[in-house]
Amino acid sequence: MPRPVILTLLPHYLPGYKAGGPIRTVSNMVDLLADRFDFRIVTSDRDYGDAAPYPGIAPNTWIETGREARYYADARHRGLGTLAARVAEVGPDVVYLNSLFDPRFSIAPLVDRLLGRIPGDPAWVIAPRGECSAGAMALKAAKKRTFLRLAACVGLHRRLTWQASSAHEAEDIRRELGVAGDSIVVAPNPTETAGPFVPPTSLDTEATPLEICFLSRISPKKNLAFALETLAQVRSPVRFHVFGPVEDERYAAECRAIEARCPPHVRVEWHGDVAHRNVRPTISRHHLFYFPTSGENFGHVIFEAVSAGVPVLVSDRTPWRDLDDRGIGWVRSLDDPRPFAEVIDAFAGTPRDDRERIARSAHAYARSIAESQAVLDSNCGLFERAIGTNARRA
Repeated sequence: MPRPVILTLLPHYLPGYKAGGPIRTVSNMVDLLADRFDFRIVTSDRDYGDAAPYPGIAPNTWIETGREARYYADARHRGLGTLAARVAEVGPDVVYLNSLFDPRFSIAPLVDRLLGRIPGDPAWVIAPRGECSAGAMALKAAKKRTFLRLAACVGLHRRLTWQASSAHEAEDIRRELGVAGDSIVVAPNPTETAGPFVPPTSLDTEATPLEICFLSRISPKKNLAFALETLAQVRSPVRFHVFGPVEDERYAAECRAIEARCPPHVRVEWHGDVAHRNVRPTISRHHLFYFPTSGENFGHVIFEAVSAGVPVLVSDRTPWRDLDDRGIGWVRSLDDPRPFAEVIDAFAGTPRDDRERIARSAHAYARSIAESQAVLDSNCGLFERAIGTNARRA
């Protein structure tokens, strides 16, 4: 039997890495489900924020990789009408969108569908990737809500299956979009393997100061400014390492201004972006991973930290709500920065034996997530349900 074809549209994909989580989610999904589904990926011909295309990759043609086919579209082959042509070429069972607000890889194909330009009658699945969280919706809120009102008026989002990576994201989708519960499928994001346990290089407690890592895009959603404001209240000596590409130059300047107000015992170092293969080794060189994000539908970088055996301090705006109970990290509310500072000061004196216990527990938890049969079944069920629902509508 031929495998059902999943035409996947997303603005950035491998070999890119700067767009973060969505690239990892789709790549991991292909690894997990390639024996059951035939994935065709349509994406842009360059990494996030890059002016130049990927070297050595031919644009505007299908490239077989052995596990999926990829089409790297240049600027003339993205947007209205052009992506509809890719649908016509592929004849997919499912069109899989990976953003609610991306104008070229989500809104344009939905407009083409509304205008009757999409041949055949594929099922449509959309994954908002955390864009419906309260923190994400607060950014450029007027523009987003105006678009959503207009989309509702014209029926842009009719007959979609919505993917939520957690029950929390499912509630965000219902709250922000009024989507009926039976149109939402909770399918957690697949992860990479956790691998064998390797004690992180950060277990040594003799080092002073405490080495803390932040690794993400420098943008308001990721909340680096809050992290810096928190560190200004920390009493312990700290070296705070910031990794990630600058998405918003104005926001980065705001963060630099906050850094300048930090006390002398808090030192901030900026390192730029990190290739995906180096993320886990980079985090493992630190005592603590600090990520007070204003909203994540999953948080692959949190998984990377946990799998590296590094304890995690995060906001209450991610699905990782059980870190305290598991003894591998801390979840605190963004309503008050002081508890974050208290965690950092308390952790600074943690002895080596306790750190090794945390590291082993964190890695074991990461392995249980990576090897979950429920994640495999729910992701298969996402597409199977969309195809079945579409067939019944026909």
